[in-house]
Amino acid sequence: MKRTFLTLIIAIVTVFTCSANPNDPDHADPRMSEAEALFSVTGDQIIESARQYIGTPYRYGGKTPKAFDCSGFTAYVYKSLNIRLNNNSRSQYQEGLSVDRDDLKVGDLVFFTGRNAHGGVGHVGIVSKVNGDGDFSFIHASCSEGVTESNINEAYYTQRYIGARRIIADYSDIYAYNK
Repeated sequence: MKRTFLTLIIAIVTVFTCSANPNDPDHADPRMSEAEALFSVTGDQIIESARQYIGTPYRYGGKTPKAFDCSGFTAYVYKSLNIRLNNNSRSQYQEGLSVDRDDLKVGDLVFFTGRNAHGGVGHVGIVSKVNGDGDFSFIHASCSEGVTESNINEAYYTQRYIGARRIIADYSDIYAYNK
């Protein structure tokens, strides 16, 4: 009886003291629900996670640190912090709250048209720095460079910018949304 009780106590303590590896979304912190993560994860935490993968090669359909495509990268980074995103940029463009370019925050998702002539969503990145007046930098998985950081003022991205979505929230976002 004492041995069973002691084993149970050790198991419980082990579960609650083992922290998740922030680099591995399959082992994200099991003590935090996705709802809690949406309100407690910060944009800086998202960017800290994203920057670990700068230099990772691009591969269409890539969803792991061996190779990423743009939406696989954003989904992986968010999942590492207990927040699930769909695995394609068009679907991600439907998630969270729409954000005006002048109101961007670090951690927001930014969307661009693809290379095709249709003009629909074809690329996504994560805002890494906000410089004001709609100027921002973002981390993304680029076809030509792999995971890299770019600026909206680069002609390629300026011409293709579509919009932004806020996935993580704070109470002021909810208040603004409910107005």
